[in-house]
Amino acid sequence: MDLVVLPEMALSGYMFSTPTAILPYLEPTTSGATTKLAQSLAKRLKCHVVAGYPEALPSAPQPGSSGSSSGAESTGEAGPKEMKALEGEGTGVGYNSAVIVGPTGEVVGNYRKSFRFETDKNWAREGNSAHLWSEMDEG
Repeated sequence: MDLVVLPEMALSGYMFSTPTAILPYLEPTTSGATTKLAQSLAKRLKCHVVAGYPEALPSAPQPGSSGSSSGAESTGEAGPKEMKALEGEGTGVGYNSAVIVGPTGEVVGNYRKSFRFETDKNWAREGNSAHLWSEMDEG
């Protein structure tokens, strides 16, 4: 086996009606639950794995995170002002992304979907399809 491709948004599900609905499922870039699953599969099967996931923006409020500026610091959750600011198309709280993992478990790339479906547009920003981030680009 050379390549395993998991479904888009494999662990989170796909349909989110508002930006706030997806917040609990957003994952850090190439280091969340989906990446860990892809790494485990890649090592076990000795192949490349591609797995779709909802990638958080660095500035997106996330449950359990700290650094909120609305007085929600004590709970670590986004306050009402941040939640209201997320409503409406175009503000986007993340990317509909795919992580690419090599046979030894190393992350070799991350793709951010650029042609979003209607169901993506209420929460996901448009990615840059002209560039697939890859550690192979750096070396």
